[in-house]
Amino acid sequence: MSAGRPFLACACFFSDNIFVGRYGLHVRYRDEGQLRRDYGRALRERGCGSQEDFRAAVREIEAEVQRRKQLIHQSAERKAIISKCYKPKHPEVYILQDSFLAPDFLEIVRYCTSPDAHPHGLLRYIESFSDKRIYRLPDCVHRGVLPSVCR
Repeated sequence: MSAGRPFLACACFFSDNIFVGRYGLHVRYRDEGQLRRDYGRALRERGCGSQEDFRAAVREIEAEVQRRKQLIHQSAERKAIISKCYKPKHPEVYILQDSFLAPDFLEIVRYCTSPDAHPHGLLRYIESFSDKRIYRLPDCVHRGVLPSVCR
């Protein structure tokens, strides 16, 4: 989440797959009427027999919905704290360098970015696993060349 860009969450995150622990049931929740229509029988079968039991289940569900809504704000707060306070001990490892990559992989990249690149030419650099067009590239990270701070 970058500055000025809102956190996006699917609306279903606040209504679907809410677990009612006391009855061991996952529900979709819009409002009490919908809950009663869609899950009344299942709740009763699990011991939710009275109006007070039902209201307690609704409170549990609504508390979970509120908890989920707060996650957005808590995440933004944590991000702000980390952005303000975190100083990388070894900032050089955050900048991709050719020495971090396997020479075979770099050769493929050079080929693919050349004006002569063509899909058939690329086949010289990759390994085919089957006739279903499944391919493998060489390992991208060249082991042993990362700075000693990464080991």
